[in-house]
Amino acid sequence: MTGQEFDAALDKVGLSQRSAGRSGIFGVGDRQIRKWVANESAIPESAANLIRIMIKYKISPEDVEKLAERAARK
Repeated sequence: MTGQEFDAALDKVGLSQRSAGRSGIFGVGDRQIRKWVANESAIPESAANLIRIMIKYKISPEDVEKLAERAARK
């Protein structure tokens, strides 16, 4: 996945680069998200797959955060 594709995918799920970094969904901050989008750093397959799944199954960022919180409590 290219940085441009990742940026477009973020938009599809309703996230800006800043909000993606601050949400913690991808496990990195907004600075790293900007590097991914600018193709300064490779986008991990796990991040690319997560955003693809979110788009395909219409999973919101809030849903991902709730699932992560629930998993952390177990």
